[in-house]
Amino acid sequence: MVPAAKPQARVVPAGDDRASLPRLHGEEPPLMLALDDLVRDPNGEVVLFNDSGLRALALSTASAVVEDGQAGKHVTAAGEDVSGFRYLLFANGLRLYYQHGLDVLVLDEDAARS
Repeated sequence: MVPAAKPQARVVPAGDDRASLPRLHGEEPPLMLALDDLVRDPNGEVVLFNDSGLRALALSTASAVVEDGQAGKHVTAAGEDVSGFRYLLFANGLRLYYQHGLDVLVLDEDAARS
C-alpha cells in the first residue's frame, strides 16, 4: 500500500447530535454512520462506494485511526477491486476503503465523553 500525501479524513470529538457536525463544503452536516455497524468481510475490510455522490460522510467510533493512505493493487476477500481507493485503518482492525472525492469525518466518541 502506498501512503497518501493528503488525507481526506479528519478526526474530531463526537457531538450529541448531527447538527453539531462540522459543515463541509458549505453544505448540510454529513450523513453519519456508526463504525461498529459496518459489516466486515473475512479480512476485516469494508468498502464504501459513493454511488450517491456524497461530498462527505461522518463515522462515529471509539476506535482510533492508526493508519491512512491509498491502496495499491488490491482485491478484498469479498471480491471488490479497491486499487487506488483511499483507506483508513482503525485500532479495532477494520480497514475502510472509500473512493476519491469523498471526505470522511471520523467522530471520536472517547473525546466527546471527556
